[in-house]
Amino acid sequence: MPRSAKLSPRQLPLRRRPPRTWGGWRPGAGRPRKPGAEQKVARERFSRPTVAHVTTRVCDDVPSLRGGRLAQHVATALWESALAEGFRLVHFSIQSNHLHLIVEAAHWRGLSKGMQLLKVRVARTINRMLHRSGTVFAQRYHAHLLRTPTQVRNALRYVLHNRRRHQGERQAQSGWVDPLSTARWFDGYRDRQADGKSPLPRARTFLLTTGWRRGRGGRFSVDDVPGRCRAP
Repeated sequence: MPRSAKLSPRQLPLRRRPPRTWGGWRPGAGRPRKPGAEQKVARERFSRPTVAHVTTRVCDDVPSLRGGRLAQHVATALWESALAEGFRLVHFSIQSNHLHLIVEAAHWRGLSKGMQLLKVRVARTINRMLHRSGTVFAQRYHAHLLRTPTQVRNALRYVLHNRRRHQGERQAQSGWVDPLSTARWFDGYRDRQADGKSPLPRARTFLLTTGWRRGRGGRFSVDDVPGRCRAP
């Protein structure tokens, strides 16, 4: 018998196929992140009508959104994109470098699609007015889902009175409302009547129609200066 035939199986070398090293998550893999880039976080999903406070910021090279004709065109773009399938924009506030929105969404897909359409329309309007091209919004929008009457009440107060948080003599005057917001049409003040009907879609959820009035503090004054939006 040949000498090789007397070897036991333990002595025979086994050649295993090396494991694949491509595909899947690995520490440090992927495209290098740019300095200051936003880290993407999975958004909370929901499947029933929900109120959300959405904030979206523009790039640093975009001039103030509150300036002259640009502000009016941005407001028009918001009105034109206020209603989509599963999405309703109910209130907004235009600030110099960001937008505050109070929206209703039937589900998380409605919020995502509605915000996508809104940002595209606003971005095209800004680029057309400024004779520019390229990115307008610096980051993904931030959405805070509002679950309680107090959260919705605080969010309304924060968005409609956001301009009062900034320095300015005119904003400090009693009874003043920001013309670049939906505050003039808000019917929840305890000391001011609404200026007619809002051009935006009417709220449908309980929390945004009447439920917020049951929150801590109830109806608020037109002269209130908001602090933080989130309720304790």
